[in-house]
Amino acid sequence: MLRVEVEARGQRGQLEQEFKADGFGPNCDPNSKPSFPIGRITTK
Repeated sequence: MLRVEVEARGQRGQLEQEFKADGFGPNCDPNSKPSFPIGRITTK
């Protein structure tokens, strides 16, 4: 489970999403740019 919590301009929110990490290897660097499109996240 991936959870993102945000606080900005006096408001708070969170998002939970199931996340499969299949295919991630031991040399995966979370600081590197992903090789797949990540798109945009929209909020309601």
